[in-house]
Amino acid sequence: NGASKASQSVAAYIHFTGYNIPRDMETVDVALLPNVPTIMQVIEAIQLEVPIEAVYLAEEIKVQAPDILEAYRAHFPDIEFQFLPHVPDFDQLVGTCKGAVRSGQFYRHAPNCVLKIGCVY
Repeated sequence: NGASKASQSVAAYIHFTGYNIPRDMETVDVALLPNVPTIMQVIEAIQLEVPIEAVYLAEEIKVQAPDILEAYRAHFPDIEFQFLPHVPDFDQLVGTCKGAVRSGQFYRHAPNCVLKIGCVY
């Protein structure tokens, strides 16, 4: 399944303010103010440092947050997207991530993503 594929390499969980993070997961909290920085600003900063190989999203994003899905597609035109049912697959995938980055952006259900990070050397 998609969860096991991502766990074979380094993955980072990038999320909107308000979503639960596993208790023992190392987290970088860059939220400064409501909606600052946005999740796309966080992703742009990450891309300056590491290559992104794949994007994992909850299947529910297609209905719950189609505008965010379109923003992801516009931002990652050449990257593979994997859609997983939020429960249990996406939640399990989040639990395998090496860390999390919390943006300042507020949003309703389902726009969080997991990024598969490539090797930089």
